[in-house]
Amino acid sequence: MRLNLLPLACLPLVTALAGLTGCTTDPGNLEIPFSIGSSSVTCETAEVATVEMTLIEISEEGDEPVEYQGSAPCTDGSVTFTGVAASEYDLFVSAKSSEGTTVFDNQGPTSLKKVEALEGQTVTTDEVRLDPTPARILVRWELTKGGAQVQCGGVDTKQFQVSAYTPDGITTLLEADAIACDADPAESPYHVVPDPDRTLDGTRVGQVEVTAQDMGGATVGAASVVMIDPPGRGASVKIKVACIDEVCEASLDG
Repeated sequence: MRLNLLPLACLPLVTALAGLTGCTTDPGNLEIPFSIGSSSVTCETAEVATVEMTLIEISEEGDEPVEYQGSAPCTDGSVTFTGVAASEYDLFVSAKSSEGTTVFDNQGPTSLKKVEALEGQTVTTDEVRLDPTPARILVRWELTKGGAQVQCGGVDTKQFQVSAYTPDGITTLLEADAIACDADPAESPYHVVPDPDRTLDGTRVGQVEVTAQDMGGATVGAASVVMIDPPGRGASVKIKVACIDEVCEASLDG
């Protein structure tokens, strides 16, 4: 599927310069093929409907980068950009399910992340091998002491450590660094549990364990386990932690 795309930075110029296809006088084209898993994997078995790509120009600090966006049905096997200004670009790929959830992406350690467009040429890049998008755990907490809501400074609990396991509780899928009780939430009111190694497989996770800890990392009260159905690749699991007089209980939120 070929897409005639304008860089976002050039869109205001279209009405003044009819027929403009890029910020350079002789732009190039980029065809970016993609694959998911082995050759036996199909879009249907991977549950991917559409593949979306974004190119962001690698520009000098302070310059406004040129940006291009494109998409194609997964079955096309590639996304083609036409009229691309000659430059190097950071590449971001999201393979989306029919519900719009990103289930595969190119943020794994070995995926292609940079491409280059050449002036006046059509370039077919190396294939982008897409990796499963990990699930995410979002957690928030409420602290109560003596019947009144309190802040982190009023309790012994100073941080929360979150782990995730397979449904039988035997295989560890994620053992995250603790989150400070008074840390700013990344997606208010939720804190995003860190998963830098992308180990949280949403097709396998069945238990989430939350442990309240003091400043030294010792357990406050007892760990609390939440049983969940595997939510799938790229899904978010929201957890609420209610702490009453230093006893914390975790549960699914919403």
